Amino acid sequence: MEQFKNEKVWHNLNLPRDAARRLLESPVWYKLLIPPEELEYTSFSRVARLAGDRHRLLKKYCDGYYKYRKNEYELPTWSTES
Repeated sequence: MEQFKNEKVWHNLNLPRDAARRLLESPVWYKLLIPPEELEYTSFSRVARLAGDRHRLLKKYCDGYYKYRKNEYELPTWSTES
């Protein structure tokens, strides 16, 4: 996630070490549409695929969160400049 953050040049985004785990444990922001048996760690390829799925979820969350906060910050500036 740090690499993703650096690629986006989001130097002001703070990523606490345990944030990813807490986000993935919270069911309020995503819903998995995967059969339960697909979530079992039965092979190394499945473990890699599930890790990639988690990484994509976190990237999507960070992207949306950053854009939301950026808009929240910039909106008052834009509305007073007219």
